[in-house]
Amino acid sequence: MILTESTMKYILTFILSFLSFLVCSQNITITDIPTIDQLPVNAIHRVFRDSEGYMWYGTVNGLCRDDGYHVKVFRSDIETPGLLEDNLVECIAEDKKGNIWFGTDKGVYILDKSDYSVHPMDRERLKNIPVMYLYATSDGYMWLSYRSILAKYDINGQLVKEYPLRNKYGRTTISGFCESRNHEIIISVWNGRVYHLDKEKDEFVPYPDKMRRQNPTVMVQDNEQDYFWLATWGDGVVRFDPSAPEDSMFVYSEIPVNAAGEEDGVILSLVQDDKLGYIWLTTGHDFMSLQIQPDKTLKQLKFQTGLLPVNHMLVEVLKGRGCLWVSAFDRPSFIVHLMDNMTKDYALPALADRVNRSPAVMALCDDGDGMMWMMQERTGLVLYDLKQDKVKIYSDFPELVSLSLDNGREMARARINNGIWVAKDLNRLVYGMTRKGMEMYLEDLIDLNGQVESNATVTKLYEDSHGILWIGLNKGLCSYDVRQKRIKQVYPDVGHVMGIVENKEGLIWICTQDNGLFQTTADEKLRSFKLDKNFSCLSIAPDWILWLGTCDGGVYSYDPSENKLVSYNEACGMNGNQVNQIVADAYNHIWIDTNQKLIEFNPRNGSFRTYLTTDGSILLHRFLPTAVCQAKDGNIYWGGIPGICMVTPSNGLERKASAVKTKITDIKLQGESLIFGDRKGSNSINRIELHPDDQNLEISFSSLNHRYASKIRYAYRLIGVDKAWVYVEGGKNSAFIII
Repeated sequence: MILTESTMKYILTFILSFLSFLVCSQNITITDIPTIDQLPVNAIHRVFRDSEGYMWYGTVNGLCRDDGYHVKVFRSDIETPGLLEDNLVECIAEDKKGNIWFGTDKGVYILDKSDYSVHPMDRERLKNIPVMYLYATSDGYMWLSYRSILAKYDINGQLVKEYPLRNKYGRTTISGFCESRNHEIIISVWNGRVYHLDKEKDEFVPYPDKMRRQNPTVMVQDNEQDYFWLATWGDGVVRFDPSAPEDSMFVYSEIPVNAAGEEDGVILSLVQDDKLGYIWLTTGHDFMSLQIQPDKTLKQLKFQTGLLPVNHMLVEVLKGRGCLWVSAFDRPSFIVHLMDNMTKDYALPALADRVNRSPAVMALCDDGDGMMWMMQERTGLVLYDLKQDKVKIYSDFPELVSLSLDNGREMARARINNGIWVAKDLNRLVYGMTRKGMEMYLEDLIDLNGQVESNATVTKLYEDSHGILWIGLNKGLCSYDVRQKRIKQVYPDVGHVMGIVENKEGLIWICTQDNGLFQTTADEKLRSFKLDKNFSCLSIAPDWILWLGTCDGGVYSYDPSENKLVSYNEACGMNGNQVNQIVADAYNHIWIDTNQKLIEFNPRNGSFRTYLTTDGSILLHRFLPTAVCQAKDGNIYWGGIPGICMVTPSNGLERKASAVKTKITDIKLQGESLIFGDRKGSNSINRIELHPDDQNLEISFSSLNHRYASKIRYAYRLIGVDKAWVYVEGGKNSAFIII
């Protein structure tokens, strides 16, 4: 049986929608490389991304290929003795064929990606010679720097020409190499000058000697303009414009300042990101960012203390897709994610200082203009100004101290009184609270003692558009006329109420944990819908479809016009964790909250994305079950530990999914790789040969999206065998096929 890549590429499909947004200067997060624990060593010398999307790392112990899930190491060891003369990888590049060239302290090697074989290049000339720099140019040539030579090789590894490198002191080495958008090759040399390749003379010609000092290092061309950003060894970053008059060819900016407050102009590496256009650089001490000003000079950006790593030996920075990869020597290498504006974190520092512990937001309700009502665990009712980081606690007001506001998990917006309703845990008291500025006031008090069962307690609050407060109980439901301040109706036989919403006709829907759904009628009675589910939450979308979560981790829609309950468990990738809250936004997208995951789901095209408490994409490391509110402006706030996360809904999931190719990264037979193992033989990623008695085939694949690898969900289908797509559990990337 022969499987070729042309066949296998139809076996796999990649299910994910990608978004692209602009970001603000402060909205970044930093995470370690997800697969860092699979590397032979945390210290990475070089980071390189090839044309397919694989990440390659040069380390002291070999060349590493990272597909987002697994790292494959190429080195001399007990499994592959003699593969390399030296395992220290100094530089990495890719040729026109897609093969990987890498330099070591003892020569250069070419890795053929069709079969992942490794071969020495120009061994006779380069054996035992350290090769520190490798570059590829658009004409297909490869450029190597060793000793005091810049050498030009063709794609087959044949030497074309050697160019000697010299400065005023004698022989030197290359410090920077850049090919412009016009395909001009520009280089810089240590303790020397900047040169360009005169293609007619086939020699490097220096630019005018107009730098303050002969100390250029690396350079990049500006994303939009024709000039370059040139790093220096001591003078910061220079704007280099070869077309400008001699005296204005090199324009200096202020030298950046490190975390210790000292000028730090020794620039080791720099890139310009594609999202913000900022210049990011590593220095002898820190990782910094510079912003281009209207006069084309650079101004250093300031970030909140502790956000960017400082006082570390960072090596280089590589531009990725919406992120930056930074290699480091004395700490794990890391990724800087240039985030979109969809999420915003609130660490609530004033509350943390006041209660002397991390915020634990049990309930919350937006009150407009940055004001947020919250219930802080073991503290009680809190009013927080998110804009100015100011806080007030109910116990600050003598007239409120005696009230039972020290805990509570149920809070809702009060429309008539323009405040909130809040209920104490395991209680039959409901408080109506208002504010003036940061001052709290008690507006109403509802005492249900004697009006409901003695062991009934409040579980849900919702004030409708008619000024009726619906109070859900663990044993029943009642309605309260806010204007008249009286109980209207008591419905004792409803069951344990978990959610209350209002439809376009002004009728109320109620979901219960043990008794299905109910809807109010025009004559204020209840209509029962017996559905055999333990519902945990309820929301209604702008298209008036009901969305429900269950205690056993299910997600369902219910169309009242069809009396039909539809499961979305597989489509949303649910794994059995209880659904705490469901919120429908203005785009009819459904937000699903479990304790450690937040999912945005578009039911019209099946696309979804997730925010995990474990991947650093949001502040929270735990969502608390009852802490959610939808603000008047449509933003959704989620509370938990240690603070609040706000999401801004968008139509991003309405967009057509990007054409992302899924790559086959390995093929195993009975657990042994046919690409990298002893059975490799003539097998390759493009073609494998199976024997009649072979069985238990495992095909690994990746979209090569390293940031979202743990969130991506795949489906595969073996044509002629599988009638339907087989979905892989989120975070997994293998298809198991029994032959």
